[in-house]
Amino acid sequence: MSNGTCLKKPDWTTCDREVDAMFCTGQDCACCRDKKCERTAACKDQGGYCIRKKRNTGKNHVCNGREVAGGCGPTNCVCCVPTPGK
Repeated sequence: MSNGTCLKKPDWTTCDREVDAMFCTGQDCACCRDKKCERTAACKDQGGYCIRKKRNTGKNHVCNGREVAGGCGPTNCVCCVPTPGK
């Protein structure tokens, strides 16, 4: 993928764009790519990353932590702050 970088789960919080499981292989790998999500300071300051809510649940990320409302822009994106130790 030309507009993204594959990251392991511990590095997802370094992505200021959208974390998407569709384009990387391997356990706990996801692509940090240009899409509709944009991480706000509210999300970044809490150590969160952005995921997009999708209709197809096949390779979607599920937030294993808490969601920060409005933390990833006004679209259907969600800021996920991981539970410590996960």
